[in-house]
Amino acid sequence: MIVRGIVLSYHSKMKQIFQIFVLLICIGSPALSMAYGASPEEPLRIEWRVKHAFDHFNERYKGQTKELADEHLRLFVLRAETPETIKIQRDLLLQQKRPADFIEHFDAAVKWLQSFELDDGSRAYALSKAYKKRTDNKVYNGIWQRLRWLSETKQYPPALFEAAERRFNSPKQIHWQMGCSILQRLAKSGKVAAALELGRRYKDGDNLLKDNELALYWLTKAQLIYMGNDPALNQQQKKIRSELATGSVPDERKKEIEDWFSSILNRVSPNLNSWQTEVLQRISAEDLRSAEVLVRASNLMPTCHVY
Repeated sequence: MIVRGIVLSYHSKMKQIFQIFVLLICIGSPALSMAYGASPEEPLRIEWRVKHAFDHFNERYKGQTKELADEHLRLFVLRAETPETIKIQRDLLLQQKRPADFIEHFDAAVKWLQSFELDDGSRAYALSKAYKKRTDNKVYNGIWQRLRWLSETKQYPPALFEAAERRFNSPKQIHWQMGCSILQRLAKSGKVAAALELGRRYKDGDNLLKDNELALYWLTKAQLIYMGNDPALNQQQKKIRSELATGSVPDERKKEIEDWFSSILNRVSPNLNSWQTEVLQRISAEDLRSAEVLVRASNLMPTCHVY
């Protein structure tokens, strides 16, 4: 028993010595570190798109121009997750002693990206359209998609309208919900066309659940947005809102309010088609209860109802 205890103690100490030995080897050998479960930090490398740009810059691809080098650099900075990512790549270019004129092109791409910082999204949107027409190289496809995304993040209305349309064209209901939410944000920010489009979709049951009341809500919202652009109309609208809030409107006043709504309809009508006009005409003396609800709820955002 004594001998067995000595042998076990010997094996235990040898095992500890072996583990220490392996640990010391792993510290000096990344390959062994990975084999024994360690995860050494990945060495920094030039990003493949920057390398691709450098190849174009050196005209390694026959028939290609240096213009593509600039386009690949632009796509890289557009896709870079953080400014630090761009800085790391520039530092690596300096460390590897890449040509100074190539680094100048890299810096030009960074300045090009920075030029969008004060843009309201209109320039990025216009450029995305121009790049979309260029189909002779895949890099243009990547650039126009990133510029489109950039214009959307800037909340540029035309870009958001297109984003909503793309989501409504999707077969997934969750995307319809997103499209509806985008139009609601635009309508709340004062875009008449967004309110009209929501009214149309609810009226026709186009991706949204067919609902005449919500159609009426959004078309009336379009009226209110339009009135808000005219101080005199806005003042009159506030006066009628106060009257409707009382819950009792004399008969003689009902006709005046109906005529007032009709006059607004005539002013908005250039933005409407026949069915929109027809729905808005429902705001009459007999529909004052609905009109009251709609006017008082003009700042609310009803939940999107999809199929």
